[in-house]
Amino acid sequence: MSELGVRLDSFWSRAANRQVARAAGVVASVAILVKLVATVKEFAVAGLYGRSDAMDAFLAASLVPALLVNLISESMNQALIPTLVRVRAQQGLARAQQLLSSSMLWTCLLLAAASLAMAAAAPWFFPLIASNFAADKLHLSVRLFYGLLPTVLFAGVAANCVAVLNTAGKFAAPALAPAAIPLAILAVTPLLRAQLGIWALAVSTVVGTLLYAALSARLMHSSGYKFHLAWSGPNEATREVARQYGPVLLSSVVASGGLLVDQAMAAMAAEPAAASGASVCVYDESWHQGVVGLVASRLKEKFWRPTLALAPAGGDEIRGSGRSIPDVHLRDVLDLVSKRHPGIIVKFGGHAMAAGLTLLESGYPDFTRGFDLAVRELSGRDSFDPLIETDGSLESGYANADVAGLLQQQVWGSGFPAPVFRDTFQVQQQRLLKDKHLKLSLARGNQRFDAIWFGHAEMLPEHIEAAYRLDKNVWNGMVSAQLIIEYASAA
Repeated sequence: MSELGVRLDSFWSRAANRQVARAAGVVASVAILVKLVATVKEFAVAGLYGRSDAMDAFLAASLVPALLVNLISESMNQALIPTLVRVRAQQGLARAQQLLSSSMLWTCLLLAAASLAMAAAAPWFFPLIASNFAADKLHLSVRLFYGLLPTVLFAGVAANCVAVLNTAGKFAAPALAPAAIPLAILAVTPLLRAQLGIWALAVSTVVGTLLYAALSARLMHSSGYKFHLAWSGPNEATREVARQYGPVLLSSVVASGGLLVDQAMAAMAAEPAAASGASVCVYDESWHQGVVGLVASRLKEKFWRPTLALAPAGGDEIRGSGRSIPDVHLRDVLDLVSKRHPGIIVKFGGHAMAAGLTLLESGYPDFTRGFDLAVRELSGRDSFDPLIETDGSLESGYANADVAGLLQQQVWGSGFPAPVFRDTFQVQQQRLLKDKHLKLSLARGNQRFDAIWFGHAEMLPEHIEAAYRLDKNVWNGMVSAQLIIEYASAA
């Protein structure tokens, strides 16, 4: 290449970098503005409703709609956008529009189907999410959830439109569009609160989300794409999107479901008295067999002891699941208990770190004492110190919602756990949610983070060292990074 060619390449590279930097600066400024509006909205809502039962019910009701949008629409964006960009570049705008119309039609159908399915299942899963709610409060949560279901479709459409706008190089206006939700809440809720109570907040949320969707669709129309739902038939592009959508959706279900489980289990699993020993055993007549494994895992992480969680299995039998720690071989413990107390354990099986068992309900008190004694004898210890393996510090450039989204796309599991990072933060604000979970505002250098420590109700010092997971939080159509604290201590 000639010297002139090298100079021109260098010039265009610098120009492109300046354009990217300017775009990033504009988006950051708009995001700050939207966050300020959202903060004003939070203060206004807190002033109107405070820490009332109605507000607790609304927060519980809004959890699932946000999760559905994150799962279905965000997964579709990840599957659709690369193919949409390629089709427009190779085949033109008309073919790209056909692909977009088909994909958005299927997205809307999936969102509607998921909403109907969750509506039908609400009486079952809401008692799990909010098991500590009184009957009236739980009933209100379910009714508010039904009222908020339209936001699933509206926010899902908006998320798709914003992703398409970004492919056209439009960033500032789409980043500003989510402000329609807090602005609508600020405008409508105070006017209707006296007549509707907490339903004023639900109505204004639906109205704001509808405005967000309409504004996003209008912006997309101005960029060359139309909001048009139509199936153009199967072709190479739609099949490619479908092939990509399945794995992305599955990984999102696994990743996003972890947060929902954390929240449900933190509210569901009260402090068991048995946690004062070398082990934890919990049994609740209201629990379902489908959740005992999640309860055991959550409590094991919280108390760092071998843990068993049990639920009714019919007749005089109870059945449960166990999770252990590296110091204790769980199956060996159960084997020792079965030999010392014959007739109590009906059957059991498993390995060092996990096990399942069925026992007689009448023998549960003797079993818990025998289980704790066996843990002490086989481990030679009366207590255990938690061991948290981390992946070290997370560089500031990667501590954002985009990277959190990439992490959510992966399928994590045994032997391949989700990354846990370790950094030092300044605690700028902290408050309790429902007297059980610690909500935090943290600072690290010039960065600010929202964080939450589920199941922890003690205030932290000003400077902490924390082990945390990077998570993507979707709230009222706005996406941000959130830190899920696993452990923290004074720095």
